[in-house]
Amino acid sequence: MQTTLAVIEEQIGKEISSSRRLTAAAGEFVHFSAAAGRRLILAFFTIRALPRHFFICFLTFFFLLLPAVPSTASEWPEVRVSGSFVFRADFPLKNVDSTLKGLDQLQEELAQTLGMTRPITPIEVYLFHNESTYRRYLKKLYPQIPFRQALYVKEKGVSRLFAFAGPQFEVDVRHETVHALLHAELTGIPLWLDEGLATYFELPPSRRHRDNPYRSSLEWNLRLGLLPRLEKLESLADPTALGKGDYRDSWVWTHFLLHGPPAARDELLRYLRDLKTPPPPGPLSQRLARRVPDVQRQLKSHLLAVGKGV
Repeated sequence: MQTTLAVIEEQIGKEISSSRRLTAAAGEFVHFSAAAGRRLILAFFTIRALPRHFFICFLTFFFLLLPAVPSTASEWPEVRVSGSFVFRADFPLKNVDSTLKGLDQLQEELAQTLGMTRPITPIEVYLFHNESTYRRYLKKLYPQIPFRQALYVKEKGVSRLFAFAGPQFEVDVRHETVHALLHAELTGIPLWLDEGLATYFELPPSRRHRDNPYRSSLEWNLRLGLLPRLEKLESLADPTALGKGDYRDSWVWTHFLLHGPPAARDELLRYLRDLKTPPPPGPLSQRLARRVPDVQRQLKSHLLAVGKGV
């Protein structure tokens, strides 16, 4: 029994030492290779058959090796300040350089397209190497908030966004960054417009038509004669109650306002300017009705043109 335990401990030690990366300055998280994970699982089931006190010792040893979540700014292995952003990550930021550089371009695009200015307070961005670490961090920091693929929070005037390096990393980071940039300047932006703009700008310009996630469902809705009404979107107030259809319809109206009749775009820009200072400007649908005659018909014409690639 002692021989078996010694062999297992030796093997675990070899695997951990081969996959663990530490830096003297920052103390990065422990990263296990896939092979190390398989070895640990094998060791778990082998030791489970041993007496109870050996099993408890193994569990203690295993959980001590789990990566800790940074609790202060100084504990993050990677910190970078770029323009309006302060990035903190538990993995090398060079791995996502193109995405981070794209945020500066995104900010410039919002300035040129919507008239947004540079935030006075830097936007704090927290990035994680995997979903489990991201979940544990947010569970500790915001236990009352349900899990989301990425998260934007504004507390006491400070904007923070959180994301992990998953398949939709670039889209998630861009989406939450749009929220942060809008809320840095606008007061009381309606939920539908907030999500519509974030969904529109979450893809780089070169991908917005080709990779539009709502293109197929939009085509079916047009065939069935289903058009979203802005008044219905304006009644939405609970972010947790939004469904896929609400995101799609918010994107539809945002696209129409940005690329439809010039009067619609002009009214959107006026509306955004009015959101910068109190009091709230009221529903955009009422203003559009005065500026854009038969707005539902023009919305349909616009969407048909979008479906054809115009």
